[in-house]
Amino acid sequence: MIKTTEIGSLPFIHTDAAIEHAFRVSVPFLPQLPKRNPREFMVAQALDGLPGMKVEDDGTVSFNAEAWARDGSSMMGRLETELSRAVSPFPDPKKLEAFEPTAESASCWNPFLFELEERKTRYAKVQLAGPVTCQWTAQFPSTEYAAEIQSSIVRFVLLRGMAMASALRSRNVEPLLFLDEPALTMLEPGKLKHQMALKELSWVLQSLQRSGISTGLHCCGQTDGPSLLQLPIQFLSIDAGAAGLAGPMFQSKAAQAQLQAFFDRGGKLALGVIPTSLETPDSWEVPLWVRPHIAMVTPACGLGLLDVAVAETIASKLLDWRVGSA
Repeated sequence: MIKTTEIGSLPFIHTDAAIEHAFRVSVPFLPQLPKRNPREFMVAQALDGLPGMKVEDDGTVSFNAEAWARDGSSMMGRLETELSRAVSPFPDPKKLEAFEPTAESASCWNPFLFELEERKTRYAKVQLAGPVTCQWTAQFPSTEYAAEIQSSIVRFVLLRGMAMASALRSRNVEPLLFLDEPALTMLEPGKLKHQMALKELSWVLQSLQRSGISTGLHCCGQTDGPSLLQLPIQFLSIDAGAAGLAGPMFQSKAAQAQLQAFFDRGGKLALGVIPTSLETPDSWEVPLWVRPHIAMVTPACGLGLLDVAVAETIASKLLDWRVGSA
């Protein structure tokens, strides 16, 4: 049976309303509330805790050179130490707790954990801005520290993902961890810098999987389909419309062959079947050959900047969706 879930961001101000919304679907998800606090925008939330990070009202993240010069070296050493412990044969989950999201940047984190435990939920989805999006959208000081910060971002995101998954496991919940990578819409595979970014992303995903964590990747726009399909993921989260499955990235025979190869390896889709604009059709048509490989259906993207009424309408359409009904 195809499950329902959502991308993550919601337009609520109050955590109670967000948690209630997040548990309506069959795979509960961690709500992010950017309207409540700019630190809940995806990149700011993922990197909260790195020295010198500043967040603007629109969620833009920048780093202060002086703060990094003062505290960056100790953070880099800490990341290396904790990462070596986390990937050791006998990791200590307690060591990861310091990398969990904070109440300031993730107001729903602790209520979400509480609700999972109370409801005895079997599995749940958490999401985190991926290293490519964090590196490509954050603003760095034009100094010698930029490379250090970028390298630290990759390790910090990995440790935060491990910490979130560990927190769910400690409550007997199987985690599905999705990295949110909208910046991959800017991907140019021929660029060396972009090739390196994909290698770092692949390393993060492989490290998560070696820890037994089921991983997914979400990209909410057109990008290079083959590059996504070669990443070590179990779930590919794209929309079913022109920005995803019905767009040029998957229309060639070669791309469809690669998608079939992804399915043959056991890969599944978390497919965005509900548009996030009420001016478009209620849902997108899904090709017959793809339908057996859909594990979950979602809205096309996050709902965090929409009106609450619009978000609730989209969520209702998702709950009413049936395969073949488009």
